Amino acid sequence: MIRNSRWLSGPVALLALLAHPALAQQATLGVAAPLSGPYETLGRQFVEGVRAGAPGLSITERDTPCTPEGGRDTALAFIAADITLAVGFLCTPSAEAALPALADAGVATMVVGARSTRLTDVRRGQERYVWRLAPRPEGEAQALAAAIADLWPGLPFGIVEDGSVRARSLADELRAALTLRGMEPTLVDNYRPAEDRQFALARRIAQSGLTRIVALGSVADTAIILRDAASLNIDLAVLGGENLIDETGEPPLPDGVRAIAPKGFAVADADAAAPRREGYFLDGEAAGQIAASAIDAAPSPGAALSGQTFDTAAGPVRFGPDGESGMPRYEIVEWLDGRFVVQPEG
Repeated sequence: MIRNSRWLSGPVALLALLAHPALAQQATLGVAAPLSGPYETLGRQFVEGVRAGAPGLSITERDTPCTPEGGRDTALAFIAADITLAVGFLCTPSAEAALPALADAGVATMVVGARSTRLTDVRRGQERYVWRLAPRPEGEAQALAAAIADLWPGLPFGIVEDGSVRARSLADELRAALTLRGMEPTLVDNYRPAEDRQFALARRIAQSGLTRIVALGSVADTAIILRDAASLNIDLAVLGGENLIDETGEPPLPDGVRAIAPKGFAVADADAAAPRREGYFLDGEAAGQIAASAIDAAPSPGAALSGQTFDTAAGPVRFGPDGESGMPRYEIVEWLDGRFVVQPEG
């Protein structure tokens, strides 16, 4: 991991510029997002949003593909381009790889998407260079617990997860949040991910007698679980977290699957004619608006991010002393006709 960017001076910086001729032109705002790979759709939604929120800024886009290598390459490119402010980094691996070099170079960075708590940690005596426009890591579990209490008050439910570190951690956080509400799942189970069939899990759910499941696995695995359960005449109501906000494939998610998503992630209603300004578009638009205001502020974007309230399409945003915005809040969305839409009130 790069800890000191000052070695970029001299021949190395020249090589970086020659490898990326477009970077030789002065850029103001660096936008880092996955523009290839499985998260490309979300990354392009974000970039479109940034451009809508900051139409007057010169923008340099970089593809991070949610990998450490993509994060490191992006950091080097932004430093070589002498950008003023960086926004994006939707995934934790790319953010963790990029931020040390960007901070060492004094590049203010607004993380949008990556949840790791340590991203905004600053050691005593250090100046802050990182701010986060996203919920804190514990926010997802708390939002899920609130959604369970809202959707299934007093009703039995289970939690199934795919055995990954993230899913196990989220399941533990969710159970802790539920305990504070006096709630406890009837079933907690896990399964092997990326399998063609999930009949064993479907049968275990059937034996428990449950019809309500919190699914903490990929959208593909969740769709397979629902397909196999339906073939056994098991009608499941499913609630997921941000794990379900992803590209769908085969089999498709059935209508009625719910998830919690950052406020504004889905379109406002289920009208098929409504503009598809969805996914990470709103986060991108808010990030662009904040970036435009911060870059115009004196004496530096970092000073503005630490002390200014920003009016954005997602609502007012003010970063706390810890670099956290506390925004956006979560809301319940529902899968209908091939897209997630906001769950109607009540």
